[in-house]
Amino acid sequence: MKRSLLAGILLLVAGFSSSHAQGIEEQKILEQYINRVSFGPGLRGVEAASRFYFDKPSIDLSLAEAAALAGIPRGPAVYDPARGTSRLLHRRDRVLDTPRDA
Repeated sequence: MKRSLLAGILLLVAGFSSSHAQGIEEQKILEQYINRVSFGPGLRGVEAASRFYFDKPSIDLSLAEAAALAGIPRGPAVYDPARGTSRLLHRRDRVLDTPRDA
């Protein structure tokens, strides 16, 4: 099953895997998660966050931008770019350095 880069990164950050799906398709779990997760006050879902922070649809995000967004749900107030970018950039780098299970 192919998935977008951002979806894959969010799946990794969320900690979901096929073994946790227990009969529910992984894609459905991912879809529900990325459409409901908070990216800050009033920002629900990856598409809203992508358009708010980067002024473009999520499909057009670079790897670095996708990784930055993937790190925000862990602490939307902590990693809010409006509060400074150093924490967000550090979190983005951690997301990029996280190994992915094959």
